[in-house]
Amino acid sequence: MTDWQRVELSGPTSVGEVGALPDFLVGLALDTLTDLSLFASTYPDLDGVGYWPVVDLPPPTPGLGQTLGQTPEMSIDAELKHVGRSYHLEFLPLAERKAVLKEAITEEFRRRRNGGTTASIGGFDVEVSTTHEAAVELDRAIAKITRTNSAGTIPVVTRGKARVTLTAAIATDMLRAIEDHVAACQENENSLYGEVDDAETQADLTAIDIMAGWP
Repeated sequence: MTDWQRVELSGPTSVGEVGALPDFLVGLALDTLTDLSLFASTYPDLDGVGYWPVVDLPPPTPGLGQTLGQTPEMSIDAELKHVGRSYHLEFLPLAERKAVLKEAITEEFRRRRNGGTTASIGGFDVEVSTTHEAAVELDRAIAKITRTNSAGTIPVVTRGKARVTLTAAIATDMLRAIEDHVAACQENENSLYGEVDDAETQADLTAIDIMAGWP
């Protein structure tokens, strides 16, 4: 059901609250409703008055920790003869926004942790996967080489699509690169959590860049 706004045409300016069309005006054409002055002889209070439809404008997309406010802002469009209704973005209450930011930080931590790193193998930088599965595979490779022949090798393809002949030393270097990368991600996640915990105002939270500091 369409909402309507009483409008003083001299402005034009809105008058009163948005609501249903008065019963005695129901059925009139839209062009007539936009300027009801012709009924002024019978209804003097309609002189220079119209009833314009209220149109909901496209809402803005909430950002991280934001929500649509509950109080609309009304704007008159004199050309189209309607009243636009829009909602501004507001920040969530401080505690709720902190929880949302922490969730986003942890999500970014997971993405960065699994984003890969490089390890120097024989003087060349090799892309190495940093997922938990990659670390487990390398740990098992080290155990196998050590158990069967400490001078042995295992030809593999890394999760970064590089052909590598693993020795215990090479596998250990790759595993160390993974562990260093993961530790750096964990340290940054912890640091960002600290910034969120220490924030006392909405402005403090806005100043936090959750994309900063990652390896």
